[in-house]
Amino acid sequence: MHHFPPLIEENGDTVDVTAAGKKLTVATKALPALRLLLSGRPVRLEQAAAIVGDEIHEVAEILIKEELCAPLTDELSSGYTGLVTDATS
Repeated sequence: MHHFPPLIEENGDTVDVTAAGKKLTVATKALPALRLLLSGRPVRLEQAAAIVGDEIHEVAEILIKEELCAPLTDELSSGYTGLVTDATS
């Protein structure tokens, strides 16, 4: 059973993320990207990079590898249709 939202704890130079039975430790500079990617909403990496910086790509890769995030497929996207408004609409 997954418990959301993930627990994000700041520890000076590092941040611990605890979710889905896993604990990851990353550099504090990744915190804005972590908060965005673990928000529970779909994130377009190109748009997010303009907001939080290019490290979002590396952070996303780590979270996908650790199965804390998933790439947005058409199937997953259909589950959000009508539930989440797009900032550009």
